[in-house]
Amino acid sequence: MTDLAGDYFINQELVEEMVRLMEQAAIVTQAMGGIFSEQTNPERFKRVLDLACGPGEWVMGMARTYPHMELVGVDKSKRMIDYASACAEAEDQSCHFRVMDVTQAPLDFPQSSFDLINARFILGFMKRDQWPLLLRECYRLLVPGGVIRVTEQESGFSNSPIYQRYIDLWGRAWRVAGHAFSHTPAYIGVTVVLKQLMLQAGFVGPEHRPILIDLSTGEPNHKAFMENLVEALTLASPWLLRLGVTTQENIDEMADQMKHLIDQEEFAAYWLLNTLWARKPHTI
Repeated sequence: MTDLAGDYFINQELVEEMVRLMEQAAIVTQAMGGIFSEQTNPERFKRVLDLACGPGEWVMGMARTYPHMELVGVDKSKRMIDYASACAEAEDQSCHFRVMDVTQAPLDFPQSSFDLINARFILGFMKRDQWPLLLRECYRLLVPGGVIRVTEQESGFSNSPIYQRYIDLWGRAWRVAGHAFSHTPAYIGVTVVLKQLMLQAGFVGPEHRPILIDLSTGEPNHKAFMENLVEALTLASPWLLRLGVTTQENIDEMADQMKHLIDQEEFAAYWLLNTLWARKPHTI
């Protein structure tokens, strides 16, 4: 096990990673049908916390859509928080951002501070044994009846051996780093166990909504997302090398091969997401 096992897989202080995250968020939000589309009565949420908010794109989207909400985003990266705070000030949005490492409980909020706690793609830094601790902390921070909402990914599938090798590389990395729940690089397994983890933390009534993002040639998200995947591989190369799952030569070759898949005739692939949510019981 490497000393980077619990770290985010890309240096968060890089401007390039901030740009990549915002581009990825735009694609994902559109594919999910909106910023908060599966909730039937979003007006009931007044105080909302976004965990590991990055450059704040989800919080800002919520602020524009639901101006009645009091929104807070936290992230370990000061650069990300500074950027998000500047965006909120520029748009005169009443949301706040704080530097905070969500893997270090207790978080600096009183008990029962929020009606909703959101997290999206925190797999990138969450080790397997950190999930129960974070979910229990979310339970503490939610009011009775409050909702925990998590969106996570699985690698997906494709008709391309090049894309499959890309998926397998990430699968090996997540397992070696201690982030995956599966015993095979074919999938990560976080989405499979999240309902169980929520129930074990005390939440009730877990639900889920699967999302398929079509990355195939000719689809609206194809080029932008394939470029995003190549950028992720390049930016994550120091982490991948320290894990010992590949070599720089293989990373360079794979990045070049992935670029050549863009607009390649008959290329087909899907990226799999799952949004899961559950509530804290009204009576404890």
